[in-house]
Amino acid sequence: MAGPLAVPTGAISGTVVDRYRYPGRNGALSQKTTSFTLGTGTSSFRSSYGYDVVGNLSEVSYPRCLGWPCLDDDPARTVTMQYERGAWLRSVPGFATRIDYQLGGQQTHRVEHANGVTWTQTFDPDDRFPRPDTIATTAGFATGEYVYDGIGNIQSIGAQSFVYDRLNRLTRGETPVGGGEQVQEASYDAYGNLIALVTNGIARSLAPSASTNRLTGAGVAYDAAGSLTDIVIGGRAFRYGRNALSEVETFQSSTISQIHFYDAAGDRLFTFQCPGTVCGDDASLETFTLRGPDGKILRTYSGDALATRAWAEDHVYRGATLLANVRPDGGGPVRHVHVDHLGSTRQVTNAAGVEISRHAFHPFGDEATVVASSDLELKFTGHERDRNDGGVSTLDYLHARYTSPMLGRFLAVDPISGNPGTPQSWNRYAYTLNNPMRFVDPLGLSPVATIDGGEITVCGNCGQGGWTPPNWLIDNFL
Repeated sequence: MAGPLAVPTGAISGTVVDRYRYPGRNGALSQKTTSFTLGTGTSSFRSSYGYDVVGNLSEVSYPRCLGWPCLDDDPARTVTMQYERGAWLRSVPGFATRIDYQLGGQQTHRVEHANGVTWTQTFDPDDRFPRPDTIATTAGFATGEYVYDGIGNIQSIGAQSFVYDRLNRLTRGETPVGGGEQVQEASYDAYGNLIALVTNGIARSLAPSASTNRLTGAGVAYDAAGSLTDIVIGGRAFRYGRNALSEVETFQSSTISQIHFYDAAGDRLFTFQCPGTVCGDDASLETFTLRGPDGKILRTYSGDALATRAWAEDHVYRGATLLANVRPDGGGPVRHVHVDHLGSTRQVTNAAGVEISRHAFHPFGDEATVVASSDLELKFTGHERDRNDGGVSTLDYLHARYTSPMLGRFLAVDPISGNPGTPQSWNRYAYTLNNPMRFVDPLGLSPVATIDGGEITVCGNCGQGGWTPPNWLIDNFL
């Protein structure tokens, strides 16, 4: 496979410039302008932010296109957040009419969506840990009861069941979907590497190195920084070209190619998706993903040429959790999203409160849904899913790194070292300590527990002379 692309990346060079203003309360960010220059053309977008008297983010004015071809073609949208007692988000007018909490505000209990659907998370009053007992909506979705083992691992959720080894690594997950049983089994070596992931009887055998934890085998290659650059899965070859910051700059398979550009914060901003190996304006699907201060997508623009680039969709959040999606197409412009304890999209309802789609996932994120799924891009744990050309090429974008739900591991080494007291964190390619039903990874940097009930510390040098989480990460995730 010649490459990384038949048209060299340098033939499509771009420049990203972010400008920030901080006249907000206590010097908070109040405005961001992003400009992307490709060749002789520049696209610019501007968003702004407001805060209440105690510093909570209370208003987001979504990015607006500042020039041709999308000037004034994108809707003006300002989403407001209303709080009580200084910190508890109580409503997102137009999307959530009421948000309630339990356990002294530690956990969200109920979200009343503007379409009339209520999402409810219940808790066992006899359980001393703040963890869910059930999650359900009035539109027909229900997880069933959560059952935990003595250290806090999820043993079952309704008819779903999960098995772990003595190191709390998930070894089997059973998920009933469409009247059948979807099964995923995992096995590991002594170093925390997945060596086999069997999904519904289809085995993907991995051959990690005992000395580096990198995959080995014909067609597999890594760069000097420990990032995957080439792999062959099921006879199909994939290549990942990386820039000096180890960000995935190009992707190539036998059927499609992609070129990615990133903003000043290191978040993906612009993508060319190209037929075959031909990349360039008028020959590619072009997508802008404009983000808020926390890196989450606010607005997307797309088109197959500069002249046809237009607003595609908006995402609305309650804190760090996806709440709704707004599109210009028919079938109901506002779609309400209902999630599980991981933040994964499990049900989508329209403006009338009718179910549009329902989703189920295998433990490591591969979609188990048989019917009635949707094209919503924010799926497993709320992250962006890149379908690429489907199947084994599917990836989830976790900001700092990409993870493969088909392989159950990250493509690049973790830039943050683990905790000396937690040996499973020493493997810097492992996804969430190989316990994906209990942990998520908001930034692709370190696992974060979504279920309490046992003490597992995974970031031994956070705030201790090593990497210190930024305030927005502490406020929203840690």
